[in-house]
Amino acid sequence: LVYELAPMGIQVKIIEPGLIETDFAGRSFVLSLDPEGGPYRSVVEPVLTAFAAVQEMGASPASLVADAIVTAATDETSQLRYVVGEDAVATLAARQGLDDEAFLTMMRGNFGLLPNPA
Repeated sequence: LVYELAPMGIQVKIIEPGLIETDFAGRSFVLSLDPEGGPYRSVVEPVLTAFAAVQEMGASPASLVADAIVTAATDETSQLRYVVGEDAVATLAARQGLDDEAFLTMMRGNFGLLPNPA
């Protein structure tokens, strides 16, 4: 997208937040349609547990994410990525040197999910 829009004078910026203190897990995993969890129960339960365990450690959205958005919109640089939160910095650092499968395996482990079957 960066390369496609640059000739038109449009700059692309990416905000990459880590864990942010929100109700993401509460609203995103709507279980009211199927309180039993349905076919996704084995995936949803470990993810909800992982979110609950770290939710309180999240950064305030008003402070970090808003500041990153304002900075990205006004800094007049060609910087593409704005990493928000120490956990995001750590996750992206861990990503360095890993191929996609190794990274996805690491992330599934963080959420208590089993690796995808081969």
